[in-house]
Amino acid sequence: MLELAEKIGAILWTPIMLAVLMGSSIILTFRFKFFQVTQIKKIYRETICSLFPKKSIEPKKSCEKIKKEITPFEAVSAALAGTMGVGNIAGVATAITAGGPGAIFWMWISAFFCMIIKYIEVILSQLYKQKKNGGFAGGPMHYISAGLKSRGLAVLFAIFCIISSFGIGNMTQTNTIAGAFESTFKIPGIITGIAVAVVTAAIILGGVKRIVLFTSKFIPLTSVMYRKNLLKKSS
Repeated sequence: MLELAEKIGAILWTPIMLAVLMGSSIILTFRFKFFQVTQIKKIYRETICSLFPKKSIEPKKSCEKIKKEITPFEAVSAALAGTMGVGNIAGVATAITAGGPGAIFWMWISAFFCMIIKYIEVILSQLYKQKKNGGFAGGPMHYISAGLKSRGLAVLFAIFCIISSFGIGNMTQTNTIAGAFESTFKIPGIITGIAVAVVTAAIILGGVKRIVLFTSKFIPLTSVMYRKNLLKKSS
């Protein structure tokens, strides 16, 4: 299974794929007139400003509390919870090992331009979301089906997402956690795996509200601890 995954990765992640990804990001950045820079005030207002519902932290700007199911900060925390993991830690370390400190600079550049792709994904998800059971359902599956008029491609995307969630996310990250606990505290990997499964189930089964409630409290703490650890190692 691992060999098959490595072969598929070798086919997909080639210089051609990177050229397509970066090329499309640069083109879209120009088409959207450098949205990452020109709309920085709006981004700031919808994120940082949402943390202070009763006070204005910008001249002539009111930070009134928006009555929504999920606040902008909770949405950002949930999104960060899906990206802060093995890829950010092990991936960056691997890049620096392979390419030297200069790899960080190119990661910054690629991150800046690729932001526009994430922005477009979010906008499309909002445009094509559907109201179901008192809430909303959206994402690539919906805008592929409704926007591209291709239900088959949307179903295929959903199937690949389910498959990848085991190998890319759950399996890899749980294995990393179990390895760290076993090497540091001599706790058997099976015990750590069960504990992670129980905690994850307790959060996920509580629905979206419990997920964002947990991530909005846990992600800021994780970010601070991660930063302190990096500063300690660099000094």
